[in-house]
Amino acid sequence: MKTKRFLSALFPGLVIIVLSMTTASFIAPDPADDIQMRFNVGQEHVGVKGYSVVAYHREQQAIKGNSKYSHVHEGITYHFQNLEELALFMDEPEKYLPRYGGYCAFGVSAGKRLDVDPHNFKLANGALYLFLLSEDFDSRKEWEKHNEKKMISKADAKWEVLSRVW
Repeated sequence: MKTKRFLSALFPGLVIIVLSMTTASFIAPDPADDIQMRFNVGQEHVGVKGYSVVAYHREQQAIKGNSKYSHVHEGITYHFQNLEELALFMDEPEKYLPRYGGYCAFGVSAGKRLDVDPHNFKLANGALYLFLLSEDFDSRKEWEKHNEKKMISKADAKWEVLSRVW
């Protein structure tokens, strides 16, 4: 008891810090927060800002989907242009999903989660890569200045860490 009083007098905030650290480890994370960290989605958890991930592959362009044709996959809602695209996605979702949770591929290669412009994309080896585009920076053009296999390998390695970090 004397030791406890001594420690409390010496380190008055210690008990509170230890208790809060202990309590935090028993509180389960909010699944919504987890989705927003691992996937580039907004509050509504809509993937690729509502653009059809199937259209990227079939038409090689960014085309806005219709919420009438939507499907929730791993907590994320994807929109499609029509029932045919929706059916294709439901048969093979992994084929159509963007790499790196829909974050900018160039940003991921640098260890960062960056937002994207859905119109700034690239298909490589059957995979969809999305990129940041701003007034002063086009990350796809920067990505293309480098060896693509090395960039993908680098981004894959970084994503292993980023996809697990809160």
